[in-house]
Amino acid sequence: MEHVSNRDEVLERAHEQWAALWDLVLSLPPAQLGEPLGDGWSVKVHIAHIAAWEASTVALLRGQHRGDPMGVARDLWAGHELEAINGDIARRAASRDWTAVERDAVAAHTELIDLVASMTQEELDRPYSDYAPDDPPYNATPVIAWVNGNTWDHYAEHVGWITAGLARRG
Repeated sequence: MEHVSNRDEVLERAHEQWAALWDLVLSLPPAQLGEPLGDGWSVKVHIAHIAAWEASTVALLRGQHRGDPMGVARDLWAGHELEAINGDIARRAASRDWTAVERDAVAAHTELIDLVASMTQEELDRPYSDYAPDDPPYNATPVIAWVNGNTWDHYAEHVGWITAGLARRG
């Protein structure tokens, strides 16, 4: 992942990549949003996954437990097994209605972008562990790296996976 350390550039990239993601999603017939792609996830599950990680980033920036807004049990979160966490999110998202997934995704995105925009560069340069002291081990990486990874970089990653899945599906 390319790391962007400037808040305004992160916000600009987030805006651009969010628009690209939603241009792709909204170009699809609604009936296709719940159909599995080649990776087993539907577009709906991809969007729910992104929303969950954005909600976790909001919690992080507020000094709250990251798994709670994702609906991830604390014991699962404590294992730090991303595949298991993502599998849990995907299983729950598969049965959700698209309208609810879309609403939650827009809400999580708006909340995260507004929060990051309200923060100073100095706040975003503080270590991850300043925001999550109960999430060992100590991590000195600036928290803006999590903003990068759970906004524009995450959107671009999923655009690629969705596009590839649609191509495989024909």
